[in-house]
Amino acid sequence: MKRALIDHARMRIRRWNRELPVAPEDLELYEVKQMMDTDPAQVVALEAALAELKQQEPLWAEALEHRFYVGLTDADTGRMMNVAPKTIQRWRQRALPWLAQRMLEILNEDMPGVQPYELAH
Repeated sequence: MKRALIDHARMRIRRWNRELPVAPEDLELYEVKQMMDTDPAQVVALEAALAELKQQEPLWAEALEHRFYVGLTDADTGRMMNVAPKTIQRWRQRALPWLAQRMLEILNEDMPGVQPYELAH
């Protein structure tokens, strides 16, 4: 499913909306699907940021992938990864600010002179 979402996003990259539809700390599976419809570049940026996070903190990245691409709760992810749900929550809280910043950097890297992306308020 994850690979299909990323491949589809790469095929449909458009720059319609200059805001991320939601802050990454609030991102859920249905918002990833919404991002596909409004601006697939954001899904590609999410995947690139998660790939970088995976090199630094693989468990954090895995927990976020379960949430974003599969829609699992912290409790379900904890059971899958054999850790406490509070640990999943703590990893997510630490990873999301970095992820949000990195997504914005990725989205704005290739677009000099164009209105930059910002987080939706």
